[in-house]
Amino acid sequence: SLIVEKPSARRSWNLALFSLPPPPEAASTAGTYKFKYRTYSNYEEVWACCSARYTLHPLFFKQTTPGYITISDDGKAVNVEAFLLLSFLHATVVWDGFLNGGMIEWTDTRMIVKTPFYLLRSFWRFLTRRSAIGKPAGKVVKKPKAAEKLRKKPWKVCGTLEVGEGRDGLVFERGDIGRLLYERCEV
Repeated sequence: SLIVEKPSARRSWNLALFSLPPPPEAASTAGTYKFKYRTYSNYEEVWACCSARYTLHPLFFKQTTPGYITISDDGKAVNVEAFLLLSFLHATVVWDGFLNGGMIEWTDTRMIVKTPFYLLRSFWRFLTRRSAIGKPAGKVVKKPKAAEKLRKKPWKVCGTLEVGEGRDGLVFERGDIGRLLYERCEV
């Protein structure tokens, strides 16, 4: 699974995330970061833990890749999470927001669902060299209920943390729920 499950490793990460140096300047946070760890468990982690133990959960929900967040130099922030629902629906949830004064305020959410039919149609367009420019990238659901509920909590930039091999990570505090660590990655 894509999460940290070992209790000793979770303790180490929690200790590191709650004893951080002061937060960085806003300009130094620009970049793309891949999800690494969270200090709390939510339904995604519970389902991922079950999936790793050969239960039926992967048939209903599976995270396909770690989520990532991109913060631009002008403060625009985009958070993307990808899932596989019911074993055949590819769903991507996108949150848009702005970094202002060390806080990310999420302003909009959308979910893009791609069915196997859509994927076959895209492959056919590729084979026949038909242009897909201007075509929707699947069914777009604006402001999905679950994402909107999570969007209301702003994320505070708490600081940076070295995550190994000279790579740094950005630590966020999500409302009063807990902290998240995202590792800087190359684009």
